[in-house]
Amino acid sequence: MNPAWNWYQGVSGVDAILSFERGASASYTGNMVARGLATPQDGIITVVGERGTLRLEADSQVRWYGEKGGSEVVPHVATPFADLAGTLQDFLASIREGRKPETHLDDNVRTLAMVEAAIRSVETGQPVTLVPLVEAALGH
Repeated sequence: MNPAWNWYQGVSGVDAILSFERGASASYTGNMVARGLATPQDGIITVVGERGTLRLEADSQVRWYGEKGGSEVVPHVATPFADLAGTLQDFLASIREGRKPETHLDDNVRTLAMVEAAIRSVETGQPVTLVPLVEAALGH
């Protein structure tokens, strides 16, 4: 997706539909040259289920929109470390405990495989299966 007024050299955005096993799906829209309302670093994330919608809003509040209407703010749960400090704490603990860290390299490879699949899909105009890309990247 490249609007005519795009100042970015290259493809500035993407719309992707991800289909998962067991029937779940996700849609993703991202654009590096959007004008007007700025999107926060974490994005605006919406999860829709049979009983309502959970949404990370632009004001960094998580809101629950129930099936009967209305909404409520989901209270923030304080953690001892956040962002990079939390990631490093978990990484250190994973070494000490002999386990995989919460954010493991395999997860990042899967993220990059989704990007590769999106690029291939744009180039071919066809859906791209992610599993072979992940397996090739992880050497399986």
